[in-house]
Amino acid sequence: MVDSRNSISNAGIGIMITYYNPDLLQSELQLEAIHKQENITHICIVDNSAAELAIWNDRLSEQWPKVKYISLGDNKGIAVAQNTGASYLFSKVDSIVFFDQDSLPADNMVASLVKSYEQVSAIEKYNIGGIGPRAINTQTGVAYKAKLKKGIAVAEGIQVTKLTELISSGTLIRKEVWEKTGGMDEALFIDAVDHEWCWRAREKGGYSFFIDETAHLYHALGEGDKKILGINFKGIPKPVRCYYLYRNYLLLVRRSYVPLYWKLMSGCKFSLKFFFYPVFLENGRMYLKYILKGIKDGVAGKGGRVDW
Repeated sequence: MVDSRNSISNAGIGIMITYYNPDLLQSELQLEAIHKQENITHICIVDNSAAELAIWNDRLSEQWPKVKYISLGDNKGIAVAQNTGASYLFSKVDSIVFFDQDSLPADNMVASLVKSYEQVSAIEKYNIGGIGPRAINTQTGVAYKAKLKKGIAVAEGIQVTKLTELISSGTLIRKEVWEKTGGMDEALFIDAVDHEWCWRAREKGGYSFFIDETAHLYHALGEGDKKILGINFKGIPKPVRCYYLYRNYLLLVRRSYVPLYWKLMSGCKFSLKFFFYPVFLENGRMYLKYILKGIKDGVAGKGGRVDW
């Protein structure tokens, strides 16, 4: 049984949101949805935008006074932002739920995560690293589900799926897991930051990761989906993101704790996209430029932000 003294439901939960040139209407909708969740005691926004949002000081700080707003003054990457927010929040709470700026939680999402977390905690064989919601494509209304690595059901009567890794947005993580694993890898800057953290947590602490199928998060990957020659490419990235996708793949493929299935599957996908993106997408030359630069820097072992 779960020790009620250490129960998440008996303690406050922190919310960490990462910004980068956010749509302010979307941000207001997100904050309204977050404030409707249960047991939220602290909210921290870390802003990667080049300039502090003047509107925050002018109006939003009065509307949401318990929100801590931190401007980094430059785009330092999602890993730096999440580490900054986690450092602040874990000094005040023992559990954090991470959000991207364009993610919208369904009603009672956090309460559902807490309930499922404590149900799984009661199963002795599982050491929980984190639990997240089922992400729903905001364009199509269809749940994001992997075609090959679908995960396995945890137990009869519990709508929770065990997976190898989670996206960070919507994921609930406990302080002790964060401290044992360490923060996000800032050298990766953006892509695969959340997956790498999950794999490292499994390596360091034997942690497992889960999706609560009853908790939903409305989320969009990349710039949307596109069908090319009958093949559906999900979450088409902007050209510059291809730099980080290809570079970070080459950085991670060398690490022993990164799953073999991911190395093989991602290698196949990136090989296919190497030809498809430059030929079939607008600004194909830009895609090729960033892909080639990413490959060059990945082979060289270069991390951090790319500067052109």
